[in-house]
Amino acid sequence: MRLKHLLATVAALAAYSAGADIWMPSFFNANMVLQREKPVKIWGTSDANAKIEISFAGQKKSAKADADGNWVVTLDPMKASDKGADLRVLENGKAGNPKSDITLPNVLVGEVWLLSGQSNMEWPLRLTTDYEKAKSRANYPAMREMKIIGFTAEPQKNIESGSHLTNIDIASGGAKDKTPWRETTPESIAGYSGVGFYFAEFLQKNLGVPVGIINTSLGGSAMRAWIPEGEMEKVPYLKRDLEKYKIAMAEYDYDAAMKKYEANMEKFKADKAAGKKVWPPKKPNPISCRNAQGMPSGLYNARIAPIAGFAIRGILWYQGESDSFGDSLAEFEEQMKTLVPAWRKAWNDQSLGFYQVMLTSFQTGWKWPETRLAQCRSAQSIPGCYIVNIMDIGAKKDIHPRNKTDVGKRLWLCAWRNTYGNDKIPDNFAAFDTAEFKGDCAKVGFGGANAGRKFTCKGTPRGFEVKSKGKWIKAPFAELEGDKIVLHTNDNSEIEGVRYLWNNVVESDDVCLWLADDMPVFPSMIEKQSD
Repeated sequence: MRLKHLLATVAALAAYSAGADIWMPSFFNANMVLQREKPVKIWGTSDANAKIEISFAGQKKSAKADADGNWVVTLDPMKASDKGADLRVLENGKAGNPKSDITLPNVLVGEVWLLSGQSNMEWPLRLTTDYEKAKSRANYPAMREMKIIGFTAEPQKNIESGSHLTNIDIASGGAKDKTPWRETTPESIAGYSGVGFYFAEFLQKNLGVPVGIINTSLGGSAMRAWIPEGEMEKVPYLKRDLEKYKIAMAEYDYDAAMKKYEANMEKFKADKAAGKKVWPPKKPNPISCRNAQGMPSGLYNARIAPIAGFAIRGILWYQGESDSFGDSLAEFEEQMKTLVPAWRKAWNDQSLGFYQVMLTSFQTGWKWPETRLAQCRSAQSIPGCYIVNIMDIGAKKDIHPRNKTDVGKRLWLCAWRNTYGNDKIPDNFAAFDTAEFKGDCAKVGFGGANAGRKFTCKGTPRGFEVKSKGKWIKAPFAELEGDKIVLHTNDNSEIEGVRYLWNNVVESDDVCLWLADDMPVFPSMIEKQSD
């Protein structure tokens, strides 16, 4: 950050902390990116009934604070601009007073995207396969990133910022950085979301406008942590979980939990000194009997509620691992149908595109094929919700595949078509949805909404299974016949179902069928209907 920008920001923050007449959430700050071509709301508090004036990019807008001092000023839609400009906020015309005259420097106008989900979205750029290459070219002054951290029991009005530091960084001793927005330089990108960086890079290079990414993700987080409490009545699983949580909280004794923790810590230290391989005990939290990942609404309250209304173009969501089992999986689609509309409602913007990343390969006992199906169904059933397939870049024994470049690229291509309206980009979603069963033979192809879609096969068809005699087995014989895949058993037994890439672990070589733009065909399962 330029020195004059840093000094101006420090002065502004000092005014806030000193009980200034004007207060704004801290994400309204130097280096921020405002969303182009949409009304931009800026809000905060001041003296009761004060006149607030905001000047930016040739606009001068004003509003009157209410009796409690709350105010909102809305800027008209703006064109993109990569020239850093000052955003000035003035109360009652008191120019020159640091409590009533605040300037936020180096503000750009471009595309703003919100990132959320769990560890694969949080996964830092420094731990991706292409990090060194990314670092060598990452001189993007018009690309900015902000990281939001924390979890709370009640919806917040402000954020806790940890720009460029993931929970992994903090756990390893990194200090929290209180500067919300950062310019993109080789020195600043190590803790960026890998997915977010590559998405933003493709976005900026193709659109030629500034890009801001807001990373709210947290490793291990379940959907219930991201859904506002008022919406949980809509899903039986969420309602039950919330009731269970409230009972547990009523019985939660933090002091007693701390005493137990301290005793366990002493035992841990003794065992470690004795050379035993042990794990440290988990320190209890004063606000919740659960961790942040499983506390109902806790992440929504701290990371989403404060910024709701800050104009954005869309949302990238990489999550599902923590909901891939039990009752949560059984009602996965219902949870998604609650989360997405709740966020759009919070922004008062039903046009927000919501882009999911489908779970890829991993050796787990949880039900990932069923989770992928639920992800796809939610993408198909929720208007403006989309999903990208990364089945070819998984890692059998690593839940965090390191290739985030292709994840970012596929999200970008999907958004380029569906949010930015580039109809030259083909629809990335297609799964086999028709099958002709005849004795020991089945022909699989595209039908319905996918009718007429073309795919290419790299090598011979593989990755298929057939159901025969009530059991699923690897397809003994598969060949390409025009626009169909033909499958046979090797013992003349009747085929009762077919499926493609339908396992927790899928070998990358088995991902053999591709749509245009190197988008893989999605997993599918079709069973023969009884006569």
